[in-house]
Amino acid sequence: GRLLFVGDIHGCVDEFRGLIDSLAFNQQKDTLVLVGDLVNKGPSSGEVVRLARDLNAFAVRGNHEDELLEAWYRVGRFANSLDSYKHDALYQV
Repeated sequence: GRLLFVGDIHGCVDEFRGLIDSLAFNQQKDTLVLVGDLVNKGPSSGEVVRLARDLNAFAVRGNHEDELLEAWYRVGRFANSLDSYKHDALYQV
């Protein structure tokens, strides 16, 4: 099987699915490693996370996942307010 690395999906599930399809990804043979920035910017962060889980992908946490986790747990830069969190990913996961 192949070892496939994909990064910077940024919530774009349609493009992610298209890439997986174009690679003829075989879940029984291939290994998928996502190298950060699965979420934020695009419209479908929650769907990207669900698809990654469905594909049994491994993932490395990127700066956008850090931002989402800080917002989710209301720590770090979002300890006092979510006013500066500008993405809808928080409400999709």
